[in-house]
Amino acid sequence: MWPQQEGHILERAIHSIAEQAANTNKVVDEAMDAGLPADHPVTVAAKQLRLELLQVKADLERELGKLSLTCRYCGQDVHWIQGIAVAVPGHWGLARPAPHGQPAV
Repeated sequence: MWPQQEGHILERAIHSIAEQAANTNKVVDEAMDAGLPADHPVTVAAKQLRLELLQVKADLERELGKLSLTCRYCGQDVHWIQGIAVAVPGHWGLARPAPHGQPAV
C-alpha cells in the first residue's frame, strides 16, 4: 500500500473514532445531568469506553505521524500534526508556510 493510501485510511479512522469519542462525552454528560453519580456503573462504563477510544485514536495518530507525504501543490513535505483536544483529530501540515494554504496530499 502506498503511503498516501495508508494516510487516507488512517485519517478516516481517526476522524471516525474522534466522532465516537465525542458521542461518549454526550453520554457521560447526559448521565450526570440525569443525576447519576460519577461512580455509577453507567457513567463509569461510558468513561471507560471514551478512554479506550481515545487511546486507539492516539495510537493511530502516532502511526500517521510516522508518514511523510508530499504536497501536490508545492512539493513540500507534509506531516500529520496530532490533535491536542480530547476528541479533536489532528491535521496535515507543512513544515513551512505555503502560499496555497492547506496542503494537498
